[in-house]
Amino acid sequence: MLDGNVIGIEGARALAKGIKDNETLTNLHLSDCGILEEGAKELSKCLENKRNLLVLDLNNNKIMSDGCIILCKAIQNQSTLRELMLSNNFIGPGGAKAVSKVLMNKKYITELSLGTNGIFAEGAVAIGASLKDKKYLEVFNLKKNEIGLQGMKALEEVLTLSKTVKELNLSGNNIGDEGVAIIMKSFALKKKQSLNVLSLSDNKISSIGCKSISEFISKCACLQEL
Repeated sequence: MLDGNVIGIEGARALAKGIKDNETLTNLHLSDCGILEEGAKELSKCLENKRNLLVLDLNNNKIMSDGCIILCKAIQNQSTLRELMLSNNFIGPGGAKAVSKVLMNKKYITELSLGTNGIFAEGAVAIGASLKDKKYLEVFNLKKNEIGLQGMKALEEVLTLSKTVKELNLSGNNIGDEGVAIIMKSFALKKKQSLNVLSLSDNKISSIGCKSISEFISKCACLQEL
């Protein structure tokens, strides 16, 4: 792990050269390292042959839309990836669409973190379409993306079909009471509840939405954090 270091673009370029021929790498953690768009492009050059990669964490690196698109092309055909963390990178709807193409080929994705990326409803629609058959998703973070009600509707089937969601963060998305109702309905339909953490801050939820949440909580014995 190299999280929280100031490696920058030059460090990313050096790492890319160092791990280019490594065939055993399973986890790559470079969260908050200031690699930026150019650094992401450098890393992409060495990720195409990483057939055993399980975890990729590039949170908080400002890789932007173009950096995300090139990165996603590099890992698009790898079926082993389980956790993809790209929060705080300003990838926008274009980056979200690139991520959706990656997810299409990942049957056992368990964690997806795309918080604070400005993907909006357009990006949420793309992500929703690619996650519909992913029944083992455990951690799903789309906070502060302003996906709105349209984006929330696009995620309804994902939340309904996934059997194992333990942490859901949709804070800061302006989904309102109607969006809350969609979430609660999706989880209420599950025969076995697994939700431990539910984050819905800053969503313009009124007492009506609060009642929906309350009804769900009364039937969900495993919820630990709200």
